[in-house]
Amino acid sequence: MDNYQLLKTSILEYEKDNALQAAKAGISEGTDPLKMLQAVTEALNIVGEGFNSGDLFLPELIYASDCAQAAIKVLEDKITADGNVAEHKGTIVLGTVRGDLHDIGKSIVAALLIANGYKVIDLGTDVETEKLAAGVRDNKADVLGLSALLTTTAAEMGNVIKKLESEGLRSSVKVMIGGGATNANYASHIGADAYGETAVDAVGIVKDLLK
Repeated sequence: MDNYQLLKTSILEYEKDNALQAAKAGISEGTDPLKMLQAVTEALNIVGEGFNSGDLFLPELIYASDCAQAAIKVLEDKITADGNVAEHKGTIVLGTVRGDLHDIGKSIVAALLIANGYKVIDLGTDVETEKLAAGVRDNKADVLGLSALLTTTAAEMGNVIKKLESEGLRSSVKVMIGGGATNANYASHIGADAYGETAVDAVGIVKDLLK
């Protein structure tokens, strides 16, 4: 089994160490890291389809994402070191809003988007409104993804959108929201452009928003 297939299989079998070693071995043997990244994409797409069909569940999605992120880090470091700049489909800024420390869903979204060719700037959790707006401005973001799991923090999403409006940034960026404290009605209420019920939905949503 070559390293491309080994990387893909390791993610599908939730074997993080093997995924990491396959990514490193592929690079050592001179395989284009962009090609290796395609193996990650294929694996995550399979996992995403399984999750959406009900054949796989959240733990499996988390395990696969964790494996993928380990490999992605190695591959992106190599791409950067070589001075190769992948042609990204768009720039996505992600963050869990102020007061909320939940990270799992957002991390899965980040891995899926990176694997599907988007540049992702993940600002982390408990992110201040001003920092989210600055992330949009400084990175010329095409999409801002906001996450909130707590009902007590969901209101911060509306505050972020108001901040974007006050700084003249709202017209230049699409806003998608997700997390247990949100739904499609809430997205409409605060003026977001889209709502994703699951992390897997994010790739399709971004693709639609950037048409």
